Amino acid sequence: MAATCVIFDVDGTLLQSSLFEDYLYIAAVRSLLGDVLIRRNWGEYDHVTDLGILREICAENRVPPGDCEDHIRSRFGALMSDHLNRFGPCAPIPGAIQFLNELRASPDFQIGIATGGWGHIARMKLSGAGYDLTGIPVASSDNGFERIRVMERCRAQLSSTGGTVYVGDAEWDQRASEQLHWRFIGVGSRLHGRCSPWIPDFLEPGLIQSLFG
Repeated sequence: MAATCVIFDVDGTLLQSSLFEDYLYIAAVRSLLGDVLIRRNWGEYDHVTDLGILREICAENRVPPGDCEDHIRSRFGALMSDHLNRFGPCAPIPGAIQFLNELRASPDFQIGIATGGWGHIARMKLSGAGYDLTGIPVASSDNGFERIRVMERCRAQLSSTGGTVYVGDAEWDQRASEQLHWRFIGVGSRLHGRCSPWIPDFLEPGLIQSLFG
C-alpha cells in the first residue's frame, strides 16, 4: 500500500507562535507602509498567507505594491530573528516533535510542511524549536499567495501515490483542505467542536493509530 502523505501547517499547529507572529507581521508592514488599515482577523482576507494578506493590504490602502513585498519579507525576518534572540525559541506544540518524528520513521507515511508564512521565517522558528527538517519539503508563501497552491506545491514534492492528510489549526486550513479534497485533522482550541478528527495537541498515547489506523 502506498504511503500516506501527512502535511503540516506551522503556526498554531507545530509551534506556539501565533500571537507574537501576528504582532511582528503587522510591525513589519507598518515599518514600511506606515499606519495603513490592517484587519486583525486574518480570516477576513481572501488568501491567508503572508504574501496574500500583504497584497490585499496594499490594494485596500491604495498602496502600489512595487518592491515592498521583498522589503517587508526581509523586515519581518529581521524582527523575528531579533525576537527569538531576545526571548528564546518558539515552544513546540506539546508532543508535536515526537509525533512528526514517529511518522517520518515509518514507511507508511511521507511528511511535508506547507505554511502560509514565508519560508525563511518558518525554517528559523522550526529549527530553533528543535525540529529536524532534514529531508522534509517545506512549501511556503514564497511559492505563491494562495494557500491551496502552497499546499499543492508541498504535495508535489512527495513521491507517494497514497492519500493526503493536512494537519492545521485554523478554519482557512480546513477550507483549503476541503477544496483540495484532502482529509483534514484539526489541532488546538480554535477548531474545537468544528471538525473531526480534532486533537488538542499531540500528547495522546497511540495517536498515530487512532488517527490513521
